[in-house]
Amino acid sequence: MIKNSHILFDTCILNNLLSKEFFLRDQTKLLFKELTNLGNILYVSEFTKYELLRDANLNKKMAFGELLNTFRVITNSRDRLERAVKLYESYKHEPSINSILHSISDVDIFIGSLIFTDQKPYLLTADFADFPRPFFVERDIFPIEFRRPRGNMNCLYYYLLQANI
Repeated sequence: MIKNSHILFDTCILNNLLSKEFFLRDQTKLLFKELTNLGNILYVSEFTKYELLRDANLNKKMAFGELLNTFRVITNSRDRLERAVKLYESYKHEPSINSILHSISDVDIFIGSLIFTDQKPYLLTADFADFPRPFFVERDIFPIEFRRPRGNMNCLYYYLLQANI
């Protein structure tokens, strides 16, 4: 397990931290606590903040607000936008990605670009397809096993990705 690092959380992980599915929420919280206890510093992008709050009702906004207070928020900057543009251009020139580029959101491109820094932070996501190879590689995989309300067991994988510079 990774220690004393910087980890950027993707929007999907935060959604799971507040999921209505008790077991999914519980297992995600356990991972969150373990990462925190190991001295990792946790971040979210201001675009993640936007994604969480844009359609939320008042109760959800309050819950997301409390959750967001446990993270450091990475704000927008010219340098970060330029990195996102470079990542998008790199995607366009990679044949294996260009064909699926339409399915990767601009927000995910921006979030992904945030880990291309000298500090080499990690990105935690369940949506590995939004952060394609060869630009991102798995550092670790966390299986999250949970039971659906009707009793069916499921497994979701969280990927700890690093930039492949």
